[in-house]
Amino acid sequence: MEAVLARPRADVLRPVVVLAYDAAGVWTAANQRSIRPPTLRNTGPAPAYNVTISKLKLNDESWCAFDPVAVLAPGEVVTIDPVWWWPDPRETACRQIPLTQAISRSVVTQVLQGRPPITTWTSRIRYEDPSGEPYLGVYRIEVCEFPLRLHTRFVRRL
Repeated sequence: MEAVLARPRADVLRPVVVLAYDAAGVWTAANQRSIRPPTLRNTGPAPAYNVTISKLKLNDESWCAFDPVAVLAPGEVVTIDPVWWWPDPRETACRQIPLTQAISRSVVTQVLQGRPPITTWTSRIRYEDPSGEPYLGVYRIEVCEFPLRLHTRFVRRL
């Protein structure tokens, strides 16, 4: 399915799905309560249907997958935590853990292996408007400082 590349008409109500994720002080016990899970919000005036988030390759060994959202109503916010996590490509079993924990484990594993850690991950969010017109939003999840602080940055909407 191709995403809409043309500028949408102003007279057509369409959904706008936004990924929000900001986790500060991940590695400090005092800040554990301030870690907000990643969320999707529909900021548009129309419902979003069949919302899917691309798999997130954390490093060469591990990746995460997100559950799809069938309908995201205007103004609705849903948490996309926990995620399905595969810690090793040789394993067929996965388990659910918070995204922050999966990213933290990935960064720590790479440092302990003497490799520079991967600190940015691109996420693609696909969804449809009520008429079935497809949309795509591209976001980047970034480590913005250490001790581990994560946030999202909007890259582009297609």
